[in-house]
Amino acid sequence: MLLLGIDTTTRVGSVGVVRAPIVAPAHEAPSSAIRSDVAGRCEVLADVVRHAGLEHGSALLASIDESLATAGVALEEVAAIAVASGPGSFTGLRVALATAKGLALGSTVALVGVPTLEALACTLLPGWLEPGLAQEIPPGTLVAACLDARKGEVYGAIFAVRAEEHGSSCVLERLTPDRALRKHAFRETLAALLARGEAGARALLIGDGAERHRAQIVDALEGRAVALPFARYHPRGAAVARVGAALLAANGPDDRAELVPHYARASEAEIARARSADEGPSR
Repeated sequence: MLLLGIDTTTRVGSVGVVRAPIVAPAHEAPSSAIRSDVAGRCEVLADVVRHAGLEHGSALLASIDESLATAGVALEEVAAIAVASGPGSFTGLRVALATAKGLALGSTVALVGVPTLEALACTLLPGWLEPGLAQEIPPGTLVAACLDARKGEVYGAIFAVRAEEHGSSCVLERLTPDRALRKHAFRETLAALLARGEAGARALLIGDGAERHRAQIVDALEGRAVALPFARYHPRGAAVARVGAALLAANGPDDRAELVPHYARASEAEIARARSADEGPSR
């Protein structure tokens, strides 16, 4: 089964194509959102990256065409489209989701929303992307996905690397939900999890939030955390597609009408409307 994966949640846009195994859907949702028997067996056929700033609307279709051409497949062969559904740039989320729904319109192509931070964290797992990006991560390591949300906040989620119960590979266990947090609150959450974890355990931080707020988050953890360079370790469409394949196997496709971005916080317009409602009509 061919899947197209789209991520435009940051200034780096990426589109990937993977071939996933066809497996029987799970009768019950697994404890982890990632079915390693599916995600771990996906074959990456293409992974196109464009540093588009936040101008994804003008670059996304070209990236999709390039990704399909690199993979040597046609759009008509794609069985499902996985799209990073947030949190992240509000505009980028809307562009990706509108494009995915447009491509699937009038066809039987399945749609699946993928948590941005989970797909980002998964890019560090050995074997997920090209060998140069894989990390040798010992079990017990924390992976903190951290995107800059501006206004002194980050979009963050923390995962733990666990040894797979059957096999030699590693999987991620989610420890916190996706949230918009003040940077000091994210640091304190990460520090508390490190303190409760295995002796000597460290955290790997991935995402532009870790770079932008290095002093307040990484340096303040006094050697127990390392920030990976965003220029190299950033969202990847192929990782979104792999997570999407696992979610499809676990839960089936999302309802097209109900698939909406997960912003993790209110937009400026929503905040303004709420403030106006609280203040009441002007006299």
